[in-house]
Amino acid sequence: MSGSSILVMLNAFAGHAAPAARSEAARADFKLRVRSSIAWREDLMEVLVILVPLALGLGLAGLLAFLWSLKSGQYDDLDGAAWARDRR
Repeated sequence: MSGSSILVMLNAFAGHAAPAARSEAARADFKLRVRSSIAWREDLMEVLVILVPLALGLGLAGLLAFLWSLKSGQYDDLDGAAWARDRR
């Protein structure tokens, strides 16, 4: 993305008018850039429909794995077999 297209996108989102165009072609180009930047933004928001539930599902899976490890006794004896061999 060039610097000028970023400025056009920022101006479009800020609600500023189109820059003073010398020709109809420049105005048409500006309108096309604004429409494409808005379409890009809408596509970005559609991705969140997938990413937010995915993140929540992975977080829930991690929590369930941690609770299972607590319930199954994974953390009961931290000074057990690993330290008993070194103490002899």
